[in-house]
Order: sequence, then structure tokens, then C-alpha cells
Amino acid sequence: MDTTAEEVANGIQPTGDKIFRLSPDKVVDLGIEPAILKKVLTGSDFHKYVINETNYKIIYTNKDVDITKYPKCLSYLNQFKEQLSKKRKH
Repeated sequence: MDTTAEEVANGIQPTGDKIFRLSPDKVVDLGIEPAILKKVLTGSDFHKYVINETNYKIIYTNKDVDITKYPKCLSYLNQFKEQLSKKRKH
């Protein structure tokens, strides 16, 4: 597994999936900074004995990341500020 994944983490919530998981085309269109993106696989990418490679990326951040260093990512996420704020309160 270590040749396939750097980290196994609990999935993002369904509402977050539509925000944080980006197709290759969307990454290019938005110009999201590569340093804040990581490869991502979802449950549907795993099959018995096979893992389907995808080019999807996830915006990967935590409290230690200075999001202002990623202005295009920040601009994109600001569109969802209200939705993400609601999610955080729950």
C-alpha cells in the first residue's frame, strides 16, 4: 500500500467532497496552487485486487497552513465560505 498511498485518512463529508475534490480540468481552470493539492482516491476507485488511478486532487489543508499563501485556492474556497462555516459549527 505504501507505493500507492502516502496517507490513509477518514473521508471528507459528502458536502465537502463537492468543494474540496477537484477534477484535473477544474484544477487547471482555477489555477489552484499545486502545493496545496494531493492525489485522492474515493471508495469507487477501489475494486478487488485493483485500484483505479485517477487524476483527481483534493485541497489538503489544516490549521497550520497559511491559506493566504495560496490566493487562487483561497479565492475558490471563499465562494463556499457560508457553507463551510455552517459545516464547522456542527
